[in-house]
Amino acid sequence: MIGNTSSNWWAETLQPFPNTMAAKKFSENYATFEEWQQNACDTAYKRKIERLHGLHPTATLSQLDRHPRKKQKPLGEVKKSIPAKMKWSALTPKERNLRSKARKVLFEVKSGKSLEAASAEHHIKPETVRRHIDGFVKESGRWRVKRIVKNEMSMRIYSRGREQHILVPDVRQASIIGRYNNAVKNFLRTHNESFLSPFEGMAIKDSRGVAHRLETDLKALYMLWERKPEEQQRPIYDDLG
Repeated sequence: MIGNTSSNWWAETLQPFPNTMAAKKFSENYATFEEWQQNACDTAYKRKIERLHGLHPTATLSQLDRHPRKKQKPLGEVKKSIPAKMKWSALTPKERNLRSKARKVLFEVKSGKSLEAASAEHHIKPETVRRHIDGFVKESGRWRVKRIVKNEMSMRIYSRGREQHILVPDVRQASIIGRYNNAVKNFLRTHNESFLSPFEGMAIKDSRGVAHRLETDLKALYMLWERKPEEQQRPIYDDLG
């Protein structure tokens, strides 16, 4: 009897403790925002929730829907993500414009200008630049560009004989597209094919990991240019409406 009692005691002792710290679910039916997003219909409501999730990534669906459950904080009290960490789709038109300006400042700082001087040229405060692009680190009292800068941006490219707008995940990809678009303009103005040589066979990966081969076919580029004579006046960065 003593042996059985001991055995039972150990069995009870080794039972797992109840999970009193269960992970917070995004909604009643889905554990995460990503699961909810995959199953939700493409409606204005879904797009609203996606945008609000970009602003408040830790909020639940009921909080984003502004009907918090018991013991949940109202949305206005949920920690807000800074613009530099937000996806392009979650930004307002004003925030997209500020990110575009911040990108231009970053490239100029990378070329040797000070953050203060580059910001002044684009009529934007250095603090605003750093808030909209997480791409700077202070070294010896001077702001320098980080080696890797992740900051989603909408950009225009030419691929497979047509103009496309893609979301690129970082500054390195954006820099390649910027050089490519300038090379296309220089080729079309001078008819010098050598401008396109560095980009032959090159592909850009968008934020979803999809590869887009950069168009270098001369005939295709001429046809694209003829269809859009206003191209020469358009910026390299192009906001999605």
